[in-house]
Amino acid sequence: MKIAVAAEKLTRFHYAYFGITGNYRALNRFLYRVTRVGRYCLSRRSQRASISWDKVVSVMQHCALPRPRIRPAPVT
Repeated sequence: MKIAVAAEKLTRFHYAYFGITGNYRALNRFLYRVTRVGRYCLSRRSQRASISWDKVVSVMQHCALPRPRIRPAPVT
């Protein structure tokens, strides 16, 4: 569970810093990459074949990483 808490903090920080108008696609790509790294870590823990993507999705629903949010751009 420590990994899930660290991943949640990482994604929240990333969204807070980079979550501006026009950057949603990049934030979604970041979430996908964090999920892929999580799959890689889970696969390395097993001596059997790698974990299926369906299993990763169910684990990620349990951990509930935040979805990207866009905040309005600052007015200059």
